[in-house]
Amino acid sequence: MDINFVQRDKASWVLEIEGEDHTLLNMLKRKLQDDKTIKFAGYNQPHPLLGKFVLNIKGSNVKASVENALKALKADIAELEKQVK
Repeated sequence: MDINFVQRDKASWVLEIEGEDHTLLNMLKRKLQDDKTIKFAGYNQPHPLLGKFVLNIKGSNVKASVENALKALKADIAELEKQVK
């Protein structure tokens, strides 16, 4: 996975993500949308043959929100793995 910041400040991030698909981006987008400090979280795929996605996030402290969302996803996946075993 390659991540490039197109825009990065405290209240807004725009990232280009290569090497992933809708699965990860949908999970991350949903966790971010559940965060009360996030005003907008969404992504698009500019062209289906390029394998590149653009993730847009706006909120009061995007870095903290992304870190919290990733921790929550990690915990959810660990719980699912535990239940499957």
